[in-house]
Amino acid sequence: MPKTNSLRPHVLSAITNLFTPDERETITNILTEECNADKIYASSEAGLERIQLAVLKLSDGDTDKFLAAVELVQLDWRDVLVAAGFGNDLEAHLEWIDKIGKQ
Repeated sequence: MPKTNSLRPHVLSAITNLFTPDERETITNILTEECNADKIYASSEAGLERIQLAVLKLSDGDTDKFLAAVELVQLDWRDVLVAAGFGNDLEAHLEWIDKIGKQ
């Protein structure tokens, strides 16, 4: 079972790339508390990372969109993966994080 109290490096990188320094702590705390393995029933650390990155992609760096994505992930994490374009490709989240890291 994934750790519920830590975020993986790709997730932290996405937060850094998408949000201002003033927003990052809040985004990190919400993601850690509301999108953890216990709340969304992720079965692996890699799966949890994929879901968290989908939430961050849907946010597009906007706090309100982020909060909406957090609500959606708690209803059904599969909807978040599909909405982010990560539903049919197990590597799409890694391609996305690589892309935003180069911007």
